[in-house]
Amino acid sequence: MNDFQCGRDISFCLSVCNLTLCSPENNTCVADHGYCVFSDKVQPKCICLPCFIGKYCEDEKVSRNLWSFFAPYGEIAENGAYIPAIIIMIWGAFLLMNGICCLQTYLCRKIRETNLGIYLIMLSIVSLFIGLILIIFASLFLRVKDLPDLDLFADFHCIIYEKFVYIPLVSMYNWFIACVGIERALVACSRDYELHDSRRRSVIVSVLVVIICPLTALPGLFTVRQNQPAELRPMQCVNFTPVGYILQRICTDQLLVGADHSSYESLTIFTESISGWVQIDAEQLNMYLAKNSSAIRPSHRLHDRLDNIYAVLEDCTFLV
Repeated sequence: MNDFQCGRDISFCLSVCNLTLCSPENNTCVADHGYCVFSDKVQPKCICLPCFIGKYCEDEKVSRNLWSFFAPYGEIAENGAYIPAIIIMIWGAFLLMNGICCLQTYLCRKIRETNLGIYLIMLSIVSLFIGLILIIFASLFLRVKDLPDLDLFADFHCIIYEKFVYIPLVSMYNWFIACVGIERALVACSRDYELHDSRRRSVIVSVLVVIICPLTALPGLFTVRQNQPAELRPMQCVNFTPVGYILQRICTDQLLVGADHSSYESLTIFTESISGWVQIDAEQLNMYLAKNSSAIRPSHRLHDRLDNIYAVLEDCTFLV
């Protein structure tokens, strides 16, 4: 067993290699970055978690957004990662069928002539693309062993699914749902907004959403770590530098979950902030939001990562 595998499963490593954890007084490893171990034949040394490197596990090996991939684990059932792939494929098929049916409905004249109709049409189109991407990559994952070039699949999966296409699409999905909720609230509670107002505002908002969401991935072009090891090939494109990680959290995560977690709350604040220039009864609107909260809360993040399975090595050559 090597250091990497011990970092993944320290309990198994201790039992197989007859190691003992150092006492807190003798532990020289950075806290929560690795394990200090020793034996009769081995001097105290640090076994780093897979996310860290260095004599004392003081340096990051991968950015924080990837730490969940390398969390320590117990035994993983063989072929266990295929179950999430099948679930994702079913979810993708549902999104695809839902998008087709909704798009057919929303394209009727009475709906598409409203601002709500524009948002719903855009939401249906985004749903179609998300469903297609989920089905394609989940089906390829099920037959990944038969693919001629695994590295090429890993690169496409990282670039399209993990970074530049799927994530912006999910951002659009969340924000178009939030737009539907805000538009419904304005029409229901404001004297200045009608159902059949000019569609200019919805077109402008839709264009802004379509432009801004993909732009959030652009910092990732310049903030990827250099000289990464080969075992990180499936996730190299999202292994950011410390600065890149901060930008990724500010840009991407805010767009992914901002509409999801704060849409209902932001609508409540929204009523108070604009009550000075729009004739809205804030109390009436808040009652409306409370009554229809289930209808205007966007869905939770769709992004679902597949687990990586690492074979457990049975030798202790790293201790020699």
